[in-house]
Amino acid sequence: MPKPARKARPTRTRAKASGRTSLRAFAKVAGISQPALTKAVRSGRLSRSIGRDSKGRPFIVDPAGALQELAANATRPSGNGTSGGSLAEAQRRLYAQRELALDLQNRQKQGHLVDAMKCRQEFFEAARTFREGMQVIPDRIASQLAAETNRAKVHEMLEDAIRSALETVAEVMVDGE
Repeated sequence: MPKPARKARPTRTRAKASGRTSLRAFAKVAGISQPALTKAVRSGRLSRSIGRDSKGRPFIVDPAGALQELAANATRPSGNGTSGGSLAEAQRRLYAQRELALDLQNRQKQGHLVDAMKCRQEFFEAARTFREGMQVIPDRIASQLAAETNRAKVHEMLEDAIRSALETVAEVMVDGE
């Protein structure tokens, strides 16, 4: 004789009148894995909505509060020095860094940014040219100044020598661009 068909069991929910929910049931409702939920409890990202039973096992006291707490602490850095968050957060940071790098490259190609080392080198060359130009003035015009007795003529000769040195620096700077 065939066995009678078993009656389908009604599905049980773990929620009790007090609103307590097991971690497994909450993880299923929240759409996250139970290991991830357990890790959140252990790391302290989910603490206000957690209670413990007589055997020390955690359970969810306030499911709505637990969802809010998980959302608020989802991107909080973990205690081991690594940044917390999800894969999506890591990808967002990566895309932001790539965007910044491309922006810098584009601004450099457009001429809005220049290489700092190149600027330092060009400044050094201009300053060296200026220094050399100024240092040769006495050697170049000392005998002429010694022979000159007219004060206005001495002033004019010094002014011409200094102007010549400055023009040389200006030429070097313009040619360097």
